[in-house]
Amino acid sequence: MNIFVFAVVLALVAMLAWGINSFILKRGVRNIHPLQAIVYRSLVATPILLLLSYVLFAKDSIFVYFKPDLILWFTLGSSFFIVIGDSLFFLALKKYPVTLILPIASIYPLITTIILISTKTETIHITTVVGTIVVILGVSLVTGGSKILPIPKAAILYGLSIAFFWGSSIFMVRSVLLYQGTNAFSITAIRSVFMMVISIVVLGFIAIRSGQAPTPNWTEHREAMKFMGISGILGWVVGASSFFFAVQLIGAAIPTPITSANPVIAGLLGYFTGIEDIGLYQLLGILVTVIGTIIIIY
Repeated sequence: MNIFVFAVVLALVAMLAWGINSFILKRGVRNIHPLQAIVYRSLVATPILLLLSYVLFAKDSIFVYFKPDLILWFTLGSSFFIVIGDSLFFLALKKYPVTLILPIASIYPLITTIILISTKTETIHITTVVGTIVVILGVSLVTGGSKILPIPKAAILYGLSIAFFWGSSIFMVRSVLLYQGTNAFSITAIRSVFMMVISIVVLGFIAIRSGQAPTPNWTEHREAMKFMGISGILGWVVGASSFFFAVQLIGAAIPTPITSANPVIAGLLGYFTGIEDIGLYQLLGILVTVIGTIIIIY
């Protein structure tokens, strides 16, 4: 298997993992603050990622991110942007169906592509741009049968904001992975640590401003921690690591739009579990997304 094919397979694995993960997140964030969800995910995913990085790439692959140069700032920036993006995503899931928010947010490949072109980080072929647009069109059609029509402006704003922060974060990770000694497991682990610290600091600031410490319902939190733990493994250990390995191998232009097709997986999962219905628009969207993915690959 050549490098390109292997990277595409990794991107498809990430797409599958993130699509399934969307439903786990939907259930897990019902009764907790979005930043608490990030902390719980990090507590489970980080030790696994650090262990994998240490065993497979040695301890030097962990400490490379703390050098006082651009790699540190790109890592911090990526972590900060993903915290904002994920927090908005979790908030949106509390108010709207995952099959409504996720497709809007999944235009993030366009953000990444625009940044890659403007910074001349990668050479973007016209087929990649066309395929990316086709995938985004297909993903948007997946919401065609949504019962929430017309789509609320707030939902659109949530989705576009999430896309901006996710897309920008991917570019920053792409920049980090250009440095020697970096790898997908360690960058995901270090980002997870930074995200957890940022989330804890913000939660502390919220508690101080409100003048009272939170009094959580521990029954609800134990349930949420279970789902967030699974989400951390599926979304970060499997999904994010697979995606970042693909990015490190062939750049971000091709893996990013492939993984953005994960709402198709979410829609199919919702249909087969009886949670969501699939109508003509969704079927057409799935077909268009597959065509877009083929255009990108070939």
